[in-house]
Amino acid sequence: METLLVLPATVAEIGLLLYLLVVGVRTSAARPAMPQPAVVG
Repeated sequence: METLLVLPATVAEIGLLLYLLVVGVRTSAARPAMPQPAVVG
């Protein structure tokens, strides 16, 4: 039962990471001239 639950969870996590990566690349590519804030927090 555990192996059947681990696989979908892993696929969902990988898919989410890929989605966030694509969105981040698209947003950064769409706004190349916008300065990025150096202060985090």
